[in-house]
Amino acid sequence: MVYARWSLVSDTPLFAPFVCSKQMKTSVIRQRVADFLRCHVPFDSLAPQDLLDLAGSGKVRFHQSEEYVQMKGDKPNPLIWVVQQERLEVMRESAGSEALVDVLGEGDLIGLEQFSGDGICQHSIRTLGDVLLYGVDAKAFQALSKRYVEVQRFLQAGFSIETQLGLKRTSWLDAEPPPSSFLAARAKRLQLSAQQELSSPIETRRFLTEMLHREVDTVKISGSAKVVRSSDIALFCGYDPPRLVREIEASDSQEELEPLLRLSRRMVREAMAEPQDIADCHLIASAITDSAIKAAIRIADAQSSLCWTVFGAAARMDLPYPQLPSLACIGDGEPAVASSLRTFGLPGQEMPWPQGLERPRSLDDWLNFFSQTLADPLENSIYLRREWFDMRAVGSAPAMADKLQSHIAAQLKDNELAIALLANDTLDHLPPLTFFEGLVVGLDGSRRESFDIEKTIVEPIADAARVFALATGRLERPSTLERLKDAGEFFREAAEAFRIGVHHQALAGSRMIHPGKLGKLDQKLLKTAIASVQRLLAHTVRTFVEGQ
Repeated sequence: MVYARWSLVSDTPLFAPFVCSKQMKTSVIRQRVADFLRCHVPFDSLAPQDLLDLAGSGKVRFHQSEEYVQMKGDKPNPLIWVVQQERLEVMRESAGSEALVDVLGEGDLIGLEQFSGDGICQHSIRTLGDVLLYGVDAKAFQALSKRYVEVQRFLQAGFSIETQLGLKRTSWLDAEPPPSSFLAARAKRLQLSAQQELSSPIETRRFLTEMLHREVDTVKISGSAKVVRSSDIALFCGYDPPRLVREIEASDSQEELEPLLRLSRRMVREAMAEPQDIADCHLIASAITDSAIKAAIRIADAQSSLCWTVFGAAARMDLPYPQLPSLACIGDGEPAVASSLRTFGLPGQEMPWPQGLERPRSLDDWLNFFSQTLADPLENSIYLRREWFDMRAVGSAPAMADKLQSHIAAQLKDNELAIALLANDTLDHLPPLTFFEGLVVGLDGSRRESFDIEKTIVEPIADAARVFALATGRLERPSTLERLKDAGEFFREAAEAFRIGVHHQALAGSRMIHPGKLGKLDQKLLKTAIASVQRLLAHTVRTFVEGQ
């Protein structure tokens, strides 16, 4: 099929010279364009006069069905185009073929690429019906982004979710810390001291997360007599995570643990104000889950000297809230430890053990399990066992977990088949193509009202991060965000997509997301995240599968 490059049906400047009657008509057109723009993000944030001036800065253009309005490689256009009616397809061109990557409709913008990189168009766009476009001056639009934070957020959301600012909630982790003079006076009056030190400035988030990492609740400010306690910070921010971790670990009954774990979930939920909070919320949730495990070990009178190990998401510290971990003991542990955690009020489910296999107990059992899996990864369905490659010892005696990780790393060395299979299987659950008119558009063009964000965004990123970690023998840092950081600069966008996915899952309280219930900006952020996941999976397959 042959497509016309540009339509000549209408290319009408809004400020074209008119006689008196036509000047009035021009004013009406400008007002009509402004009224339309006012109904869509980010124009709905503009002051009336700014909106009217912007509406009168461009043109109206009409395209018939199956025409290109933009071609890959086009230079920046002086206008930004807003879709007034009908639909358009965004196509990616590669090796002489085209692939659909997005669908645009009423209120969507064309030409924003000029504000990023070299400004050259990265995709071709063609109409699916008779399309009317409103053009506004690109320089005027860009100038407004410097005056209106809403316009700035919109532009950032379209280019990189790393810099997104679209959510307006504030985490208690960002609360003002106790004044320095307050801490100095209190330390002097109470004669406080601490073994560990942190440098200034005093920041609520940094100090509390460092205390959790170091498993302390009091630190000294380097080079001063000031002492900061978690309880002092709690006076100003409302929560004391280090104390809550201690109280949970010290509890010896269900009656104590249940309300403390409920409190912990509320604490984490209120800390998760925006995607950038995810890493710290994961740290808090993992510290609380670990403390519940330690309490269960003590209550069950199990041998704490054994190597208690969590697997899967709990090992990766990917849990958005304190949840039931997949727990095992490398050795002859007391099975009541794992089952008792459920009675304490931790929600969730353990990972299913591979069907037909006896669960390992001793270190030799675990070594044999991974040896057999890696000896014939195809026959043993390594993808179904992938989560067990993520492990983290809890509490004392981590030596056996370290030995198991070293064994896996040695078995994986030069095992290209195992890595290639894991890489290829990251494509098992692909993200949707895009959102359009509040519906999820699948890769096959199907439309539905919701999609599983955990299965199509969060898990594929975790799977890809695991592949790169296993390929380099880095098993000691199983956190998905840490793995992506270790993998290099290329993976920064994937890390931000992961945060976006976890954040929306936490906000929804469910893994099922309904785009039609989200605002335009949130939809745009998720679309950008989806594109990042698609790029990550393609890179993973290119690196480990193609050419093997």
